[in-house]
Amino acid sequence: MPAVDPAYLCEGALGFWQIAERQPSRIAITESNGGCSTFGELRDRVDRLSHALRGCGAKTGDAVAVLLPNSSDWLASALAISQIGAYLVPLNWHLTAEELAYLLSNSMSRVLIADHRFASTASQAARQAALPEQGRLAVAGDIPGFRDLQSLLDAQPDAPLGDRLAGSTMFYSSGTTGRPKGVMCAHRPTILAFKAWSEVVGLTEGSRYLIVNPFFHTFGYKAGWVAALLQGSTVYPEQVFDAQAILHRIESDRISFLPGPPTLFLSMLAHPGLKNFDLSSLKSSVTGASTVPPILIKR
Repeated sequence: MPAVDPAYLCEGALGFWQIAERQPSRIAITESNGGCSTFGELRDRVDRLSHALRGCGAKTGDAVAVLLPNSSDWLASALAISQIGAYLVPLNWHLTAEELAYLLSNSMSRVLIADHRFASTASQAARQAALPEQGRLAVAGDIPGFRDLQSLLDAQPDAPLGDRLAGSTMFYSSGTTGRPKGVMCAHRPTILAFKAWSEVVGLTEGSRYLIVNPFFHTFGYKAGWVAALLQGSTVYPEQVFDAQAILHRIESDRISFLPGPPTLFLSMLAHPGLKNFDLSSLKSSVTGASTVPPILIKR
């Protein structure tokens, strides 16, 4: 299956690479715990991770699966997978071990990058899918049978990778009418579509973009972190939706851009302490993915 578009760097890959060269000290992502990564730091982590993935046997045209929460680790993994010309398989961390094992086997994934918070399901899924231990990488904690990713990154040389490629992404359907089906999404159409989307909705360089939608879903992926890095916005990832936490984060981090399904905004509007939060920084909100009541837009 085709995994690599022609090298496509910002008129090519993501605007991310140009910004990382031009403004490496600009903040690319701010975690919910306050930790930050600049565009330059994220670029360097992506390059080291690319070397590590190659050392684990991943090569152009291979599948690499990611089982991570919304975080800088997710972004670094996705960018590294793409730039070696592999294709990314985002995994839904709500799935059972058996369901994950099917996706790993069906996609023929050679590598799984997993977070320690999903240790049990990741371990079971990797065993059931007979994934080689060389291709099992654990982020930020111990997972039985997995290699520590950070130690691998620390051991990587600061060496050039050659041309940055542009791998594709395989999203899986929910499987409501049978087994989940993989749908390949090529890199170039995604970039073109969500560059245009960003311009329509007002996402710009310098926007503070709170992303609640999961990165493993096309909403949080394409209209989420891809659009943000294209525009040079700062990503503020949120791992689960909680109205109180979201309202607090808009106020404390001066969030300016927030998309989400109607239920997200209905829950925030219904919060009893809504008027106690300073939401004046919020300049643009986008909703969709479901029926949108006109009264929601007015409120």
